[in-house]
Amino acid sequence: MDVGDDEYTIKRVNPAYEDQSDVATGTIEGKTPREIVGDEQGAEVEAHYRECIERREPVEYEEDLVFDDRETHWLTKIAPVVIDGTVEYIVGSTREITERKEREARIETLKERLELAVEGANLGIWDWDMRTDDVEFNETWATMLGYTPEELDSCFEVWEQRVHPDDLDDVKKALSRHVEEQSPHYDVEHRLRTATDDWKWIRTVGKVAERDGEEPVRAVGIHIDIDDRRRREQELKRSQRRLDQTQTVANVGGWEVDLQTEAVTWTDEMYQIHGVNHDFEPTIEKVLDFYISEDREKVRTAIEQAADGGDSFHIEARIATPGGDIRRVRTHCEPVFEDDAVVKVVGAQKDITDQYEKRARILRELHAATQELYPIRSESDVIAYLDSFLEQAFEFDHTCVMRFDDDTGSLRPQSVSSTLTDDASILGEVLPSDHPVWRAFQHDESVTSEDVAIQAEAFEDGTHNQLLAVPIGEFGVAVAINAGRTPFDQVDTELVEVAAANAKSASDSLWSARARSELNEKFSTKQDTIDSLRDMIETTQSLQQMFGNGVTKAEIETNTCDELLGLDPIDFVWIGRPRDGTTALSPTEWAGDGSEYLDSVGSENQTELPPSERAAAQREPIAVSDVPSRVKREEWAKTALSADFRSILSIPLVYDDVLYGVLTVCARETDAFGQSLETFLRIVGSFLVNRNRMLELRTGESEWLTELEVTGEWATYPVQRLAATTESRIRYETVIERDPETVRILVTVEDGDPATVYDAATDISDILAANRLGNEGQNRLTLTCQRPFLSSVVEQHGRGMADAVSTPSETTCRVHVRMSASTRPIVESLHSRYEDVDVVSQKQQPRSFVGEDTDVEDRLTDRQREILETAYHAGFFETPRDVTLGEIADNFDISKPAVYNHLQAAYRTVFESIFEADTPVR
Repeated sequence: MDVGDDEYTIKRVNPAYEDQSDVATGTIEGKTPREIVGDEQGAEVEAHYRECIERREPVEYEEDLVFDDRETHWLTKIAPVVIDGTVEYIVGSTREITERKEREARIETLKERLELAVEGANLGIWDWDMRTDDVEFNETWATMLGYTPEELDSCFEVWEQRVHPDDLDDVKKALSRHVEEQSPHYDVEHRLRTATDDWKWIRTVGKVAERDGEEPVRAVGIHIDIDDRRRREQELKRSQRRLDQTQTVANVGGWEVDLQTEAVTWTDEMYQIHGVNHDFEPTIEKVLDFYISEDREKVRTAIEQAADGGDSFHIEARIATPGGDIRRVRTHCEPVFEDDAVVKVVGAQKDITDQYEKRARILRELHAATQELYPIRSESDVIAYLDSFLEQAFEFDHTCVMRFDDDTGSLRPQSVSSTLTDDASILGEVLPSDHPVWRAFQHDESVTSEDVAIQAEAFEDGTHNQLLAVPIGEFGVAVAINAGRTPFDQVDTELVEVAAANAKSASDSLWSARARSELNEKFSTKQDTIDSLRDMIETTQSLQQMFGNGVTKAEIETNTCDELLGLDPIDFVWIGRPRDGTTALSPTEWAGDGSEYLDSVGSENQTELPPSERAAAQREPIAVSDVPSRVKREEWAKTALSADFRSILSIPLVYDDVLYGVLTVCARETDAFGQSLETFLRIVGSFLVNRNRMLELRTGESEWLTELEVTGEWATYPVQRLAATTESRIRYETVIERDPETVRILVTVEDGDPATVYDAATDISDILAANRLGNEGQNRLTLTCQRPFLSSVVEQHGRGMADAVSTPSETTCRVHVRMSASTRPIVESLHSRYEDVDVVSQKQQPRSFVGEDTDVEDRLTDRQREILETAYHAGFFETPRDVTLGEIADNFDISKPAVYNHLQAAYRTVFESIFEADTPVR
């Protein structure tokens, strides 16, 4: 190549170049690189040429060139030709390496894939120089043991020092065999110490990769983490050992029949159960021959049904061993399916001979113990039965019977039998909790547990004590405990449950007998109660008949005492009335023996009030069920006991919180008066109060009246509140209309503005409505007020309210009471509603009346009386009239003709009462 012109013109190429590049030499010679391969690739080629010229030494490089759209790879070496110190030419050789580059690319791809596979498989890789003992580890090799690559030296000792001491000899022997070409690979499983000083199972697979003659110089291999697999295998082996041990301890053997080959496989325990050596070769027929003739066919049939129909089975049968022993075995079988066809039957067989004999023995003892239990007399018999049976029939280390305590709500040990300790409290009191004994009681199911804390030195290993808790219904729990690991077998549990069921039945029988006795006693008591109620009903009927007759108050009280004396267990009855406005009582009527007791009533020398006066003071019944217990501290009790009274019941006679008297009954029995009799006497007392009040209303017509004037600041009285609001003086005249919830009253505004009073009336909470009566110049209004109203309260205890005048500061009320009646009930009733009640005056005055047979009020209808009274008080009969007929009609919301007709009818009734009465009006 001529470089003199700086264009790097190619002067000559040899034929080999033409052969490798498929480019004719004629197309190359005399041209520059840019002309041959284009400006971009030509510039890259020229750069190599310039480097060679500048360095004045050979240059070797690889280049990629495209000829006729074909990409090629070349290894080129050029050298300068220096003449007289100047580079005149460049000569060179080139070789096409396209195939080699493609092969290298494939190798690189394969290498990348291998690295991905190694990484994905979590393989540790090692490369050992066997001459220098240098070892290269990949990152996975290090992290598999919990290290980073930087923490490990690259030497053979890094691996050797971490091999488990127990595995090192086997590992070195395996390595030596391979190095000596006695095995194709080095393949061994061993443990390596991790960064946390744990041991991890590793599988190492390696191979000598290079040798120098006979001498190995390089080995490579991989590490595979097999720790999980080896641990599972070890756990499986331990489980198999435990299973083998369990089968041996429990006398359980396993077996399998291959239905295609009819081969029978036995575990070791099967040979033990059948009493044969391991050289015995079992077959189906040989196995069936072990069964005694009575059981053989049912076993054969069960196996055939399992093989043909896929049925599992449980069978108990007897086998005869070659030594002549008869053993009872329980066999369980399950079919094994493949593609919906039974290919095998597998099963387990348990020698239950000892259990069977044990069950039979314990059942005999249970039968004997149960016979001794009856007839049962007490719960102690139940406890003794269970305690004796558990001790004699079983070989438990410790048993006890836990009784449910109603008072504490817990289970308490009642009896203990133990071979290890005399301590009855090794379990102690069992409270509601997750304790196995309580769970058995709560859920009424047997519970076994091997993690029970035992508070006794004899039970050293508290975490492995076996406990069996069997419920005895509501009675309690039977408990058995064994020290150590030996569990309770099925026979233990079943037969303790049978004994507990017998104990429960006995306890239930005892409870039933008690319940029957209590029920009979209740029936007897109920019959006595029925007889007593019958007497009360008859007494009530007699009293009702007596109350219906027109007798006097004294006759009613006398007859009441006589009737009550006939009731059992009453021995003495008396009625007392309050005197002098106090709770002191004066006996008025009595019946029965023991009137000397009345001498103690009302005595002023007693520190403790007798029952009758306590009832008067408290307005509640007072019962003394045991008079003798009061003698030492209450004076009245001595007098009562002297009259042989041991029970006393006093019933206050109260109406609207006003005391009218006290009814007292006495008995010569302790605790003689029950709730039913007290309720009955309350009813009788209510009859007495109401009947006496009715008599007062009937007989009081011809009596003089007591006029009681009271006054006070009655802030809750609606008319006074209205007077205070309007600065007025308002007089209550009369009630003109009544219904169950309200009363309508007529009032006169004596001082103040009637219009203002009218406007403010409905602002008062208990005044529901207001109406003007007459024209605007009139001073009368009707007010509809909420019950109870003052007038209705007064009428409950007196003849009626004459009038009431309310000012802003007080209300003065005049009340009429019959002379024969006490004024105290009215005063007390007013006191219960208004705090400030002062009696201003009390005087007697005659009352104008007509004869008893011509009572005007009784002959008027309610509407006639209401309209007549309204017309009178509203000034309809004044001259000139203060109110018109129409205004009265508007007030009652009826027509004028209706008002006129009611007035005419009322006139007629009044005139008839005056002129036709036998007794003239005074």
